[in-house]
Amino acid sequence: MRVLKEASENNKLPTMEVSCTGVGFKDKGCGRLLEAGFTDIHSDYSTALDGSRDEYYFIICPKCGAKTEVYMRDIPEALRRLL
Repeated sequence: MRVLKEASENNKLPTMEVSCTGVGFKDKGCGRLLEAGFTDIHSDYSTALDGSRDEYYFIICPKCGAKTEVYMRDIPEALRRLL
């Protein structure tokens, strides 16, 4: 087996468009429209006072470095399966 394309170059993987807004973080986004694949979507969690965890997803703009939250409901099903 040989690698034909790296994940970031594979145009057969599902993607989604995300605007760099900084929503969900203190960062101020640059407003660029980005194409994000599953390798671009990161996850983390926050812990509530009662100890429960809330997982969230975000992208990091390659131009300005701002983080923008991506809501699970907005992630296409084909892309969601890869996360």
